[in-house]
Amino acid sequence: ILYTFLTTSETSMMVMEYLEGETFDQTLQRRGLLPQEQAVPIFKQALLGIGYAHRHGIVHRDIKPSNIMLTTSGMVKVMDFGIAKVLGGQRMTQTGTRMGTVNYMSPEQIRNRPVDIRSDIYALGVTLYEMLTAHLPFESDSDFEVMSQHVNMPPPRPTLHYPYIPIGIEQAVLKALEKDPNARFQTVEEFGAALEHPEGGVLGIPQQAVATAPGLAPAPVETRPHYATPSPTPVPVAPPAPATTYATSSPSQGYPTTPPAAAVPAAAPGDFWSQRRNLVLIGIGAAALLLIVAIISFQLATKKPAPVSIGSNSALGGSTTGASGARSALTMAQPESNMGSAQLPNPEGPSNPQPSVPQGSAPPPTPAPVRPAWKDAHDSAQHALHSGAFLQAVTEARRARAQGDPSAQGLEEQALEGLLQGVRAARQARDYNSALVKVSSLIDLFPNRSDLQQMRLAIQQEQQDFARQQLEEQRRAEQERQKQAYDAKFARFTFNHRHIVMGPDGKMYTFYCQGLLSVSPEGVVQYDCQRTNDPQGRCDHVTWVQGSIRQVKISRDGSLHLATANGNFDMFGNAGDVQQAMAAITPLAAGRK
Repeated sequence: ILYTFLTTSETSMMVMEYLEGETFDQTLQRRGLLPQEQAVPIFKQALLGIGYAHRHGIVHRDIKPSNIMLTTSGMVKVMDFGIAKVLGGQRMTQTGTRMGTVNYMSPEQIRNRPVDIRSDIYALGVTLYEMLTAHLPFESDSDFEVMSQHVNMPPPRPTLHYPYIPIGIEQAVLKALEKDPNARFQTVEEFGAALEHPEGGVLGIPQQAVATAPGLAPAPVETRPHYATPSPTPVPVAPPAPATTYATSSPSQGYPTTPPAAAVPAAAPGDFWSQRRNLVLIGIGAAALLLIVAIISFQLATKKPAPVSIGSNSALGGSTTGASGARSALTMAQPESNMGSAQLPNPEGPSNPQPSVPQGSAPPPTPAPVRPAWKDAHDSAQHALHSGAFLQAVTEARRARAQGDPSAQGLEEQALEGLLQGVRAARQARDYNSALVKVSSLIDLFPNRSDLQQMRLAIQQEQQDFARQQLEEQRRAEQERQKQAYDAKFARFTFNHRHIVMGPDGKMYTFYCQGLLSVSPEGVVQYDCQRTNDPQGRCDHVTWVQGSIRQVKISRDGSLHLATANGNFDMFGNAGDVQQAMAAITPLAAGRK
């Protein structure tokens, strides 16, 4: 983010956003290739940023890993917009009037032909190629040879460098690296969609089937749209037995009738055993048929018939007597499970019988449900929400809403709430720079939200107050440090100061007050009484400037004797303190002894 541009009489300055993190190029140098599970999500964030620039008519013209940064907060930033145009001179490589870096330049850039957003898509393809393989598609020590390969040679497949790249991801990379701009993705949104759903392929070529065991041909790959219902597999119908032929009932009957007797070919004269075998087979078939009829009759007798309400016997076709009437009555008495093959006529109009399904064949296939046009974008938005990619979720939710998704507004609100949580977390941690970057991104996405504008103003005010608070704390800490450093230069000693007082009886009495004798770096000697046993409450506080002490010595009783303009003072303490105080005060005394 460029905050401001300043010019003076001799120089120009740009105030830009400070970013903490590392570029994609630094990540590749440090780690090598990135698995597609890690490379694709952060690359799609870069697509979102570059897509925003494309929608505002800006072509980057120098996309490469060193111009894309992953910050410490997990946000991808695209950098170096328009620097070549501002500087108007040569770049890191010998570009001349050309914009871009040789290893990432599209063929039309190398040929000095007009460029558009598809040139950025080519550079993005090279960038993703390098992220997935740790190799450039064209590598050489000669810039001329690299440019010639970009124009004339197809890139090697990424799986030659790293065989674990999914075929759909590889196809998306190769499509972005097409020599003809018309054959590439036409927008970064198309590029992102291909990476989001790589399983369907992007080059119009079905993915290769997995190789089978030696000697077996690979199974053909069936491609069908999402949510399509596969056609049911027809159930094979066993052929009828050759010995007998079963007669089926008419549509108005719900049970099979007894089949007619099968014709038996005449046996040759004298072929007794052939005739006997035929008779045995006929007997077995008849017994089996009788058994089947008995089972069906038993089932019909034990099941409760479904009631059928009819107004008159004429509804059954007009005949009420004889075989026809018996058949109609039997049909009405059939259970519900067998009524599928009989249709009663409609008394209020012409009959409209449903077409019967041939016995043994499969039912017609169920038509495939129609997948809404917005379903892909809706699913992508939900996936981005669950993975925490809230910026991508906003983009996908808006795409779904444009395609008619009634729930897209709710998805967009959820993504906005996720982004606001990031702002609140940075704000609570007093990382105001990160909070301002995040809320500025939200304002770009939601320019009509006045609450976001107010939030940015509030964060800026908090940042200023926090900066003033830090300055005040630093000032106080510095004062305390200086005071401690100054106090460390003082020489301090604990002494008892002797008082000699004449009592009412004319006798001399000795009392003491206890205090602190200090010598400052400026040569000021000060005694401050802290407590006393003098009955009159005498507790001295005396200060002697340099030159006011006339004499300093150690008395015979081991006390420090100070002869001053205010009188004599005797200080009692341990011998070490007395010696050190003597050494500190002696240079300040007017006379020494």
